[in-house]
Amino acid sequence: MGLVKLEDLETAEEEIIYKIKEHPKTLVMDSSVFIKWFSKDNEENLDKALSILNSLIDNNIVIACPELAIYELLKDSKF
Repeated sequence: MGLVKLEDLETAEEEIIYKIKEHPKTLVMDSSVFIKWFSKDNEENLDKALSILNSLIDNNIVIACPELAIYELLKDSKF
């Protein structure tokens, strides 16, 4: 879906709800799973996180996450 302007948020929410209804295999995730995807450390449950990523790439699932996740990712980044 990409980045969404704040004034288009209602449209983005409607699109997310449509995708969730249309695609019953929807996961709601927090930032910890995203961090595992990009971490260079040997993360606990990395195999499960990568399985989720592969399912997403293969279009077998839809992922939703709280808006707060982007701030958590920035806070935990090692840049």
